[in-house]
Amino acid sequence: MVPPAHAHGIRHIAYRVSDIEAMVAQARAAGYDTVGEVVNRKENGLLAYLRGPEGLIVELAQPVSSVS
Repeated sequence: MVPPAHAHGIRHIAYRVSDIEAMVAQARAAGYDTVGEVVNRKENGLLAYLRGPEGLIVELAQPVSSVS
């Protein structure tokens, strides 16, 4: 069961990555999938959200400086 947004505890954690596509592929190979698609936030870079263990949302962020 996924806890509601107002539940106590950590539900979201973010990581800065240099190759978001590779990280998403690695997560999918481990049995996790994205919540939505990889998003290009032009001025901020690429973002992807995954649902991790215990319902935790894992955000992957690739800064614009490393987007080709």
